[in-house]
Amino acid sequence: IPSLPPWGRISQIATSPFAAGTAYIAVDLHEMGNNHPYVFRTDDFGATWKNITANLPRNAPAHVVREDPNRRGLLVVGTDTGLFYSVSRGPWQPIHCGFPITPVYDLKFVKSTHDLVVGTHGRGIFVLDDIAPLEQVGANPPVGLTLFAPLAAVRWARFNRHGFQLTSFTAPNPSEGAAIDYYIRGRNVEHHNPVGGAQQVTITITDASGHPVRTLKGPGQPGYHRIHWDLRYDPPVPVYGAGETSGLGYDTPRGPMVVPGKYHVRLAAEGKSQSVTLQVEADPRTHASDGDFQAQEKAALEARELVSSVDREVNRIDALRQQLDTLEYILLTHEKNTTYQMLFELASQLNHKLDQVEEPIYDRSAVNDSKAYLHSLSR
Repeated sequence: IPSLPPWGRISQIATSPFAAGTAYIAVDLHEMGNNHPYVFRTDDFGATWKNITANLPRNAPAHVVREDPNRRGLLVVGTDTGLFYSVSRGPWQPIHCGFPITPVYDLKFVKSTHDLVVGTHGRGIFVLDDIAPLEQVGANPPVGLTLFAPLAAVRWARFNRHGFQLTSFTAPNPSEGAAIDYYIRGRNVEHHNPVGGAQQVTITITDASGHPVRTLKGPGQPGYHRIHWDLRYDPPVPVYGAGETSGLGYDTPRGPMVVPGKYHVRLAAEGKSQSVTLQVEADPRTHASDGDFQAQEKAALEARELVSSVDREVNRIDALRQQLDTLEYILLTHEKNTTYQMLFELASQLNHKLDQVEEPIYDRSAVNDSKAYLHSLSR
């Protein structure tokens, strides 16, 4: 290799998953006092080599280079200062996304799940989950609003044989559900509107028949963004003012799980929109039939509507109670005037009746109590 100084150590050799005669090498010369990176490609079984180091940082030796098996020409290089990628075999762009400045000694693409496993020196192993958006972009950033095609999402059954969720892992697991990735180019779309608050990107999910399933909000700043849909319907109507223990449950209530099948994802911002199709698959370890999933979904949606109906009544009771409290406060300012005494007593009696109606189904005194579930066992 004419452009390679002598006594370089070949750190890694990676063959191309697309062409038998193509391979890549990373050469380390830091032991010779040379901290420059050296990355080369051959397309003729090593007879000739092309220097593809291009614009990699000049003070960070390269240790590994590999080609993505899902996207021809997409290369990732690990250097002494982190990760760099190229969709056209150079020039290179850094991969940040919270990845630290640390030496990267090895890389492994997981073709089936589109993940990138990164082996570092001193910082352990990192997994970049679902790099499909990186595989879908070209040499230049997308133009305008772009919604990337999502990978199929698996409706995992995350319970062991004792009925508890599996939580024995030390490292964090990937977020559950489907990853929805989009790109915004240009100015911030989170501008303040006349009503107040910030306008966000809206993601609407519908089933194959067009029926609404879930509405999500995402950030509107320029750049790449990822949000996760947990494969659930919209949650039941909340009890207002209940904090994290809204609804009849003791955690923030969630909607029912969707059945496996095809769904549509629509991204909307500033009058523009894009849509893609998302496939939800069943856990391959389960043996439930389509009818089983549909029956479960039907029962869960009915339960959601029951919870919503009760929560609406609780909210109505609360609104009426606030009016009565205000009325009682006003009447108390006229306590010397017996004209309002009967009205005050009637308001107090109605307030007491409202307590009797609400208390068996929703105990507001236990809302902020960590042991609230104990107080409501009898119900």
